[in-house]
Amino acid sequence: MEIQKLPLDRISSFPPNIIQTILSLMPMRDAFRTSILSQNWRDYCLNIPKLVFDDAVFQGPTCQNTSIRFKPLYIIYPILLLHQGPILDFSLCMSQLKSSCEIDQIILSLSRNPTVKKLTLCIRTGDDHKLLPAFFKLQQLTVLKLQNCAFQPPVTFKGFSRLVSLSFNNVSITAKSFLSSCPQLNDFTLIGDENHLLGCWNSDFVELFECLPLVENLCMSWYPIKCPVLEFSLYIPELKGGCEFDQMILHLSRSKALEKFTLRMGSGNRYTLPSSFFSMQSLTYLKLQRCTIHPSTTFSAFGRLTSLCFNNVYISKSALLQFLSCCPVIKNFTPIEDDTYFSGEVSSKFVDLFQRLPLVEHLHMSCCPVKLFASDVIPMKFANLIVCLNVLRLVGLSFAEKDELRFVLLLISNSPNIKKIKLEMHSYNRKNVVSQIDMDSFDPLDYSYTSLEHLRVLKMTEFTGMKPEMDFVKLILAMSPMLQKVRLEFDTMIDLQKKIVSLEGLLELPRASSRAKIVC
Repeated sequence: MEIQKLPLDRISSFPPNIIQTILSLMPMRDAFRTSILSQNWRDYCLNIPKLVFDDAVFQGPTCQNTSIRFKPLYIIYPILLLHQGPILDFSLCMSQLKSSCEIDQIILSLSRNPTVKKLTLCIRTGDDHKLLPAFFKLQQLTVLKLQNCAFQPPVTFKGFSRLVSLSFNNVSITAKSFLSSCPQLNDFTLIGDENHLLGCWNSDFVELFECLPLVENLCMSWYPIKCPVLEFSLYIPELKGGCEFDQMILHLSRSKALEKFTLRMGSGNRYTLPSSFFSMQSLTYLKLQRCTIHPSTTFSAFGRLTSLCFNNVYISKSALLQFLSCCPVIKNFTPIEDDTYFSGEVSSKFVDLFQRLPLVEHLHMSCCPVKLFASDVIPMKFANLIVCLNVLRLVGLSFAEKDELRFVLLLISNSPNIKKIKLEMHSYNRKNVVSQIDMDSFDPLDYSYTSLEHLRVLKMTEFTGMKPEMDFVKLILAMSPMLQKVRLEFDTMIDLQKKIVSLEGLLELPRASSRAKIVC
C-alpha cells in the first residue's frame, strides 16, 4: 500500500479569513514578505485588516536613505492606495515621527472609507500634530490612542458613539465636553503636562468625571488635579484596579481647598481608602459608599466636617467611634449599613455612638447599628441629652424587635428639641409571629416624664397596627403639645378590616395637641 504524501504547502489551502488572521498576528514586515509567494498571497496581503507601522517596518537598506518625514508618504500611503479590504486596526507609532502634511494625507485616506475601529497615532518629536476635520469622520472607532496631537473637533462633531477606550498622552484639547458624546467609554487614560492641559480642565476638573459615568479603568497623570478643587464626586460602577484611585486621592489630599468629597462604588466592589485620605483636613462634607476605612493611629481630626454619610462602609465599631471622636462638629450623620459591613469587637456600648455626636441636627440611619452596638442593656436615658437633634429618620425598623423599639424611644425621649420623625418600618411578614411578651415589652408609663415640646410631624411607613406600634403612636400623641400631623402609611399586605380596626383605635387616642391630625 502506497503512503500518500501530504503537500508541503498546507497553509495556502486555509480559508482566506484564517490566512488574514494569521497575517494580522505577524509583524507587518514579515506579513508583506509573503506577497512574493504567489498571486493569491499578494491578494491576501492587500486585504490585511490590521496595519501596524512602527520602527520595525522601516528597517533595512531601502529605508535608510529616506527621511523620517517622507517615510509615511513613500511607504504607507502606497499601501493604503493598493489596499482592497476594510482596515479595522491602524497604528502609526515611530520613535522619530514628526508632525507633517503626509500624516494628514494618511488620515484623509482612512476617512474616505471609515471602517477603522482601532486607531493609534503617536507623534514622538517636534510640534503637536493638528488633526484634520476628516479625522472626526471615523465614526466606527472603538479604541483611540493619541500622543502629542492637537484635538480640535469641528462644531458639527457629535462624538464617537462607539468609543470604549480612549488614551490621550500630551494631547491639546479645546473641547473636553466631547467626552459626554462618548456614552460607552469605560477605559480612559489622560497623561498630560502643563503645556497641554492648562486652560482646558483648570478648575472644572470635576466635570471630567461627570462625563465618565461608565468608566472602569482610569489612568491619569498628576497635572489635571494640580489646580484647586473645592468639590469632588465620583461613581465607579465596576472597580478593576485601585492604584490609580490611590494616586488620585493622594493628589487631592495635597489640596488644602477640597471641601466636599463623594466616592461611591458599584455593587460588588470594595475599595480601601489609602492613608492619604485622612489628610483631607479641609473637608466639610463626606459621602462614601462601599468603601473600607482603617483610620491610622496618627489620624487627628476632620475638624471642619459637618456632614457625614456612610453607605455600606466597611469599618470596625471601635474605628467608627474613633472616627466620630475626630469629627467634633458633625451636624448631619447618615450611617446606612447591613451586618456584613461592620466588623470587630462586640463590646462597644450602644450609647457611645451617640455621645460622640453632641451637635448632630439631622440623623438618618438604618437599624443595623442598633443590633450591633446593643450588646449591653439599652438604658432609659443618655448621660447627656442630644439637644441639637431636629430631624430623625430611621430605616428598616421592626417594633417586633424589642431592642429596636427601645432604641427609638431612647433617641426620641433624649432629644427634647426634635421637630420631625420619620420611621420606615420593615414590610409586613405573616411568618414573623410576635410573642405576647414582646407585645407587652413596652409600657408607655415608663416614659411619662418625657415631653416633646417641639415635635411637629411624625411619619411611619409600612404601618401594620401591631400593639407596639399603636402604643408608640399613643405615646407620641400624649407627649407632643405642638404636634400637627401624624401620617401613617399602612403596609399593602394589611387587609382592609385590620386597617379599619386600627384607625378606630387611633382616633380614640388622647392628644396633647388640639391641632394634631392623623392622616392615613
